[in-house]
Amino acid sequence: MTGGGGGAPAGGRRSGRPAPASSNDDSGWQSAHTLYLVKQLEMIVRAQMEPIVRSCDLTVPRYTAMTILESTPDISSAELARRTFVSAQAANELVSGLHERGLVERRPNPDHGKIMLLRLTDSGRDTLARCVPKVRELEQRMLIELSAGSAAEFRQNLRASIRALQPEVN
Repeated sequence: MTGGGGGAPAGGRRSGRPAPASSNDDSGWQSAHTLYLVKQLEMIVRAQMEPIVRSCDLTVPRYTAMTILESTPDISSAELARRTFVSAQAANELVSGLHERGLVERRPNPDHGKIMLLRLTDSGRDTLARCVPKVRELEQRMLIELSAGSAAEFRQNLRASIRALQPEVN
């Protein structure tokens, strides 16, 4: 071992998680890479979101799927897969688990008999209603150092970045 680092990688962390960013640290290669910052934020949010949704007996992917179904009922499993950034197979597994628990219902699409449309059940809406306020608290903590205008601009910039990279649908 060199440098008295105790075998820890640079930054002193072994967990594989990114080291916390200093609020005003612009030194090092990480500060110059927006994608690194986006990934770091994603990892921190995910780590803090997991126990929140677990307290509602959900996983992060199930919570995400349920929020999408709340805002966009009567979509197919394929559309849910696209909106949750998972494969069709993973979406089918998500839907099956939610359906088995009585949180999601399936009904045939009247225009396409083979396609099943998904929507939350009353139990699904109740479960989501218990969980959403806790997740919103996390979001508020994430944005605490931003003014209302800066938070709105942050969301606008994220949407613009998503649009710039999202594959066009033909």
